Amino acid sequence: MHPPRRARLSERVSAPPVDLLTGIRLLAADEGRAVFAMRASDWLRNEFAMVYGGAVALLAKSAAAAAVQTITPAGTAFQA
Repeated sequence: MHPPRRARLSERVSAPPVDLLTGIRLLAADEGRAVFAMRASDWLRNEFAMVYGGAVALLAKSAAAAAVQTITPAGTAFQA
């Protein structure tokens, strides 16, 4: 697994600011796989109590980018 993800799981490295803002949490990561969670807080819901689609997309992007990072060699340039 990519070293930064391993460090995130062990909490040796803090989460990025956007994760702190939205409450996104890395729960698990393995080769080619990453699991994130995000609480549907009032800050992420519209006036109809539905979670904004952009918040769901952000969660999906986080998981997809992390899954790719689990299979890239350390030191490889990567941009999600």
